[in-house]
Parts: sequence; structure tokens; C-alpha cells
Amino acid sequence: MNKTWIIIKREYITRVRKKLFLVTTILAPLGIALISVLPVLMSSVSTEKTVIGVIDDSKIDSTGLFFEKFQNDNSLEFIYLTNSYEQAKNEYASTGLNGILYIAPEFNMYEGTGVEYYSKEQLGLKSQSNIEKQMSQITRELKLAKIEITPEIIDQLSKDVRIKSIVSNEQGTQEGNTAIATMIGSIMGFVIYIVMLMYGTMVMRGVMEEKTNRIAEVMVSSVKPFQLMLGKIVGIGMVGLTQFIIWIIIVVSIQMGVGLFYGEQMAQLQTMQPGVGMEQPQNITALAKAFGDIAQLPWVYIVSSFLFFFLGGYLLYAALFAAVGSATGEEGDQSLTFIVTLPVIISIMIMINTLEQPNGTLAIVSSMIPFTAPIVMCARLPFHPPLWQLILSMLSLTGGFIFTTWLAGRIYRVGILMYGKKVTLKELGKWIFYKA
Repeated sequence: MNKTWIIIKREYITRVRKKLFLVTTILAPLGIALISVLPVLMSSVSTEKTVIGVIDDSKIDSTGLFFEKFQNDNSLEFIYLTNSYEQAKNEYASTGLNGILYIAPEFNMYEGTGVEYYSKEQLGLKSQSNIEKQMSQITRELKLAKIEITPEIIDQLSKDVRIKSIVSNEQGTQEGNTAIATMIGSIMGFVIYIVMLMYGTMVMRGVMEEKTNRIAEVMVSSVKPFQLMLGKIVGIGMVGLTQFIIWIIIVVSIQMGVGLFYGEQMAQLQTMQPGVGMEQPQNITALAKAFGDIAQLPWVYIVSSFLFFFLGGYLLYAALFAAVGSATGEEGDQSLTFIVTLPVIISIMIMINTLEQPNGTLAIVSSMIPFTAPIVMCARLPFHPPLWQLILSMLSLTGGFIFTTWLAGRIYRVGILMYGKKVTLKELGKWIFYKA
């Protein structure tokens, strides 16, 4: 055990000190966070404001329908003009205006025609959407007032039917949210999918590298091949777990920082999205309810179960990848790699169906198979599967890990010292039953 621990420390310390580890650990989450917050940062550093002169010649009332009704923000400013449209077109540039928004006398609020923007430059998409949204909102309120429809009536008409989901199982009776459960289940499933492939192949490359450089020949003279394999699997697993935790901390910290310092800009960007208008209060209410539903989830149960399948899935597939790495040459055998990778790909395909039918026959059966259980059962966790199914899935994964570790160890002890021979499935079968 002491020798295995030494190998674990060697794998961990050697890899975390590499420049590649430091670069990927820092840059990867920064890149992900930057993509999500870049629109906010760009909007905050953009200080140029578009100043628009408004000439309202609509005959809906004495002052015009849109007079002093446009809302200024950090990117748009509206100035109301009293001169003629032709005169304004000749003089607007000298008065510091970027363009003229003209509402013609023939403006038709029912058809949305009779409005034009005059300028030397094309109006930006965000600015144009902002203006169109404001004008649509103003005309909508006027049309509703003409037919004597009050905001209260509109609120009643816009109420959607909501199904309240009540889940009753061994854990008690509680309210469920299908959308939230689907989102969380898919995230956990994809995280395990990425971890098993990314760090599993890292184990395989590490074994192949030591085999190619003949380092393994020296090491097996001091430790058993199984200890060498187990130390490599656990060491790289600790590297992956360290990297994963750092990624979460960096991404969450950046998101919280952006929300703290640029919360107003984020809200303004949200209101600029097409289709966001009268329904914004309802959206805010729905968002608040969603956060409430997320907070009410049994997170101790979900997170603890997720960590079990996270580690169990990694250990199971890392053992198989280590066996493939020991059996192949420098370039690796693509057929053997595909055999190990195939169950992971199938698991993702099953997970998509599981999110639609979390308690269907396919989902239940796949949760009990060690090779598909990590992804499929994690996708089912937010849907509150029966406790006996969760326990059986954990036992199945544990048994699968023990079996694959034994199997990989039998292959590893022979393959790590085997060179220059084409490996087939038949040959691997012989290695398994070789006597030491």
C-alpha cells in the first residue's frame, strides 16, 4: 500500500507541476466565463451614445403619439424636434445628432408603417431593436385603451396554465419541476461524460508514454504491475478532481463578480432581447420561482449521489483505458479504444431518452448496467428515482469497478512489458488467464 501511495503522489505532483496543467486549468474556465460575460463587458466599455432627433408628425393627438415617450438609456438618447423633416435632414449633423427618427402623418399604428430613420450611417441592430420595441409598446397601449381593455384584463388573458407536479416516494412528498430536473440531470450527465472520456484517455496516454519510454520496465522491478496501474489511475483521478474544483471556483467567482459589478448592464441586455416587453414581469416571476425550485431540491442527496457516480464512473473507465494503453503501441490501437469508448457514447444517447422518460424501462435497466449507470442514473437523480433503484445502481457500479479493475490488472501485467506484437481480442483473452 505504501508503494501504491508513492506512485499516486508521483503521478499527482508530476502532472500538477506541468505548465500544460497550469495553462489549461486557468485558461479553460476563463475562456468559458469570458464567452458568457463578453456581451456584458462589451456593453459596459462602450461609452458612445447614439443621439437621435425625433420628429413626430403623426396626427393621433395634438403633440404626436410618441412625443416625450421614448426612454433614454446608456446607448440611446432621444431629442424631440419641432422643425420640419426636410429642414432637420439638412441641419441634424451640425447639431450633434446621429440621425433623425421621423414618424410621418400617414403613420398607421395597426400596420406599423410610416416610420423611417434618416442618417449617414446604418443604425445598429441593438439600437434599432430598442426603438422598435419601445414604439411597439407605446402603440400597443394606445390600441388597448381605444377598445377599453385595461392592464388588469391583459394580465388575466396572459395567464398560462401551470401544472403543479407533486412527487411522492420513499423520501416523502414534495413539489417537482420538470424543466429544472431536466436541466440539472443533463448537466450532471454531460459532466460525467466529459470526465470519463477526458481523464480516461489521459490515463491511457500516460500508460502508453511510460511503456514507450521503457519507464515501466524499471518501475515493475520495484512494484507490482497492479500497484503501478492503480497508482496511476488514482493519481490522475486526483489531478482531474483538483482541476475540476478549480474550474468551478473560477467560473462561479467570475459570474458572481460580473453580476455584482455589471448587474445593471445585464438587466439592460436582457430587456434588449427580442420578445421581451410586457411579459418581462411574468418572466421575472417565473425566474424567481425557478430559483426557489432549485433551492428546494434535496441537494445533499443529489450531490452525494453525483460524487459517487462521478468517482465510480471514472475509476471504472480509467481501469479499462489503462488496460488499452498497456496493450497498444506508441500510436495506440483505435479498435480497442473504440470498444472502451462505445459504452460512454451509448450512455449519452440513452440519457437523452431518459430525460424524456426518467422512469421508463430503458432508463431503469440502463441504470443497473455498470457501464451506463454513471451517466444515466445521474440524469435520473433530480427526478427522484426509487431508493432501491439508486442502491442497486450503486452496487452494480461498485461490482463493475471491482471486475474491470481485476480485468484491467490482468491485462496490464502482461501488456506493459509486451512490445512489437499486434494485439487482438483473442490475445487479450489469453493474457487474462496467464498465470504469473
